[in-house]
Amino acid sequence: MDIEIPISRLSEAERLEASLPIGPAAPATARAALTRWLGGRVPREVLEDARLLASELVSNSLGHAELSPGSTLGIAVQLRRGDLRVEVRDPGSAGSVAPRPPDHVNGGGFGLHLVELLSTRWGVSRAGGTRVWFEMDAVAATD
Repeated sequence: MDIEIPISRLSEAERLEASLPIGPAAPATARAALTRWLGGRVPREVLEDARLLASELVSNSLGHAELSPGSTLGIAVQLRRGDLRVEVRDPGSAGSVAPRPPDHVNGGGFGLHLVELLSTRWGVSRAGGTRVWFEMDAVAATD
């Protein structure tokens, strides 16, 4: 698997980025990158939620961005003043990025609802492709 994961751990206000492989391994690769970058830096619950949401956004890119074989996905992480920001980018620019009604029969439609539920804010930028990001309180109390 060809992925660029910086060896250094995320320091305050640092932004780390990685390219993800196009294909079924991309969500797992995104989760591994977050674990490597954030492990020990944020509470376990924050890391677990961030991994879940990043997986959902990567899966959405794979399913909806109409990626060509030479395309890449990217993930970026920034930790600043107690806030965690995760961004997933793809070259797609068509379609709408908005929650849709969940399909309880065939599956799908749950990802952005989870992003709304578990993040403090999220949004979309369409400059030069699609960037979907979310932010979370990275110093949430653990029980």
